[in-house]
Amino acid sequence: ATLTDNGYDTAPISGTPGNSDAAITTVTSTVSDGSLTDAALVDIVITNTNRAPLVDPISDQTVAEGAALTPVVASATDPDGTIPSLSASGLPGWASFVDNTDGTGTVTGTPGFADAGVTTVTITASDGTLPDSTTFDLTVTNVNRPPTVNAVVDQSVAEGDALVPIVITATDADGSFPSLAASGLPCWATFVDNLDGTATITGTPGYSDAAVTTVTINVEDGGTPNLADSTAFDLTVTNTNRAPVFGQDLLDRSDPEGTSFSLGSAATDPDLDGLNYAATGLPPGLSIDPGSGLITGTVSYGAAGDHVVQITVMDDGSPNLNAVDTFTWTITDTNRPPVADPVANQFVAENDPFSLLLSAWDPDGTIVFFND
Repeated sequence: ATLTDNGYDTAPISGTPGNSDAAITTVTSTVSDGSLTDAALVDIVITNTNRAPLVDPISDQTVAEGAALTPVVASATDPDGTIPSLSASGLPGWASFVDNTDGTGTVTGTPGFADAGVTTVTITASDGTLPDSTTFDLTVTNVNRPPTVNAVVDQSVAEGDALVPIVITATDADGSFPSLAASGLPCWATFVDNLDGTATITGTPGYSDAAVTTVTINVEDGGTPNLADSTAFDLTVTNTNRAPVFGQDLLDRSDPEGTSFSLGSAATDPDLDGLNYAATGLPPGLSIDPGSGLITGTVSYGAAGDHVVQITVMDDGSPNLNAVDTFTWTITDTNRPPVADPVANQFVAENDPFSLLLSAWDPDGTIVFFND
């Protein structure tokens, strides 16, 4: 404070107390006429003025999903020397704030994988009467997590049978539908991505497709970065043995006794298996080659009649399969000439009686007659 003598019986006291000047001060003012003096006492009371605390600014913060936030320390001071209390508002659910009761406070926490976003957080300091605050943006960046494809057990199907549809499922932890693809599929199989996190393999293997194929299922989430997963399984096509087939049916036929034959009864096997032939009911004199199915020989005399012939061809596959061809082979009688028994030269004298017995036979068993 300053006292100024105006020179005409007044003297103002003026000034501005500082923020640390709160007190009661007794001021003595003395006046003089040059010879005599007088004094007056006055108390000047300076009351305390509360000033608001000050919060230090906080820069914007960034943390990735799933990662621990580097602790954010807020600090505040009170010009009046008290320790302000601190609080936070606008915090995301995954974050927590602790007032350290020393003029600082700490924001900590770990965001989950669904917490990506920007939140404005307000830090407030109070001395019990007056507040101050500051704000900052707390950004949680998205972390792409890889998709997961479920394992597929090994599959098996027989040649010629429809494959039971194989359904593959995949999930993405970030909630998107991953895309699915397959590599190593045999040519008879078809893969379809159902666009809902599933895919289906269908098809029917042909009779030359027996094999074991390793199929790989690949999934991608299309995120940033693009992440993937895969699984593999064996797709086995087992061999299906098919029965041999005769090139053509042997039709009923008729042939005379004594006829020589070389008659084919060949069959083919769609699996190229080895073949073995057998026959029952062949006319006497004929036989079948077990390796080629060729019927050869000469029909015996006396074989006349109907013969029900059954030709069987069997493959050496697993299991053994066969084909059977049945026909009626009619053998007609062949008349053969009779045979005269040889006669030795005969000698007889003139005028002597002569007698000679001739004999003959028929190979077909009929009675023969002699003619002059």
